[in-house]
Amino acid sequence: MSSEAPTAQLLPLDFDPGPVPGSWEFAVVTPRRAVDPRGMVRAAEIWRLAQEAAVQGTIALGWSPERLRREQRAFVVSDMTVVHHRQAAYGERVRARTWVRSVHRSTLFGRELRLWSPHGPIAAIAQRWAHVAWTGPDALEVCPAKADLLGAMQAAPTPGVPVPALPPVVRPVAPVGWSHRIEVWHTWMDPLGHVNHPAYLDFVDEVLCRWVHATGGDAQSIVPVADRLRYRQAANATWTLRVALVLRGETADGAAVLDARILREDDGALLVRGTVVRRVPAVAALVAAGQAIR
Repeated sequence: MSSEAPTAQLLPLDFDPGPVPGSWEFAVVTPRRAVDPRGMVRAAEIWRLAQEAAVQGTIALGWSPERLRREQRAFVVSDMTVVHHRQAAYGERVRARTWVRSVHRSTLFGRELRLWSPHGPIAAIAQRWAHVAWTGPDALEVCPAKADLLGAMQAAPTPGVPVPALPPVVRPVAPVGWSHRIEVWHTWMDPLGHVNHPAYLDFVDEVLCRWVHATGGDAQSIVPVADRLRYRQAANATWTLRVALVLRGETADGAAVLDARILREDDGALLVRGTVVRRVPAVAALVAAGQAIR
């Protein structure tokens, strides 16, 4: 497998750097289950497309999931940020470019991804993958990568391309929140035996949908603007999780900015924290329906 020619689609240089050394370009398939009732691709499905592109990029460098498992190594996402330029519609011919932007202490690999179609940019994505070793049947431990893997994953800094970042709050509100309990199913387990990282964004968006629905608004009208999640511990089957949102305020263009936390219900252990930015029917309605946070 080799790097493909650059796409004919002209993309902004601050969005896509083109075929930088070590970058790879792929076609990414959007399954029918990825779209909402409006026919638009859900936010967490963009995360799944990015994961697939990252895996394909790692395979292109000679490190398939089978090889990693055979050598008792793996990568897990510790931090991911997505800026949604627009929502893709089902049937778009999506392309993805991915490259390793940085390597820190031979342990944390900063990978960037860009998704686009002939209709223009879809999402700019920054991931931080932690290199881990298998220390038991279901146990993973963060550790430095060996020389052979480091040699394959050379960093390609792209100073002219900004790292994706969330828009700031410009109109803060008195904090109000909403929460919901979720029981983790066995059939949600991924190849590493835990909940895969895009599923947590599904959990967060489901709680926001319930909050909007409680206001009388249309939960299907929510539009993703940006999201970031940071992972401390993975969830396992049979656990009960508490997913909690706190509204912080609005962006300059009126999108809601919400902090998110996902905790294990039985002991309150924090598993995931982050922020999502969404266009909602009415921020004022969320404030009115939300629960006051002390």
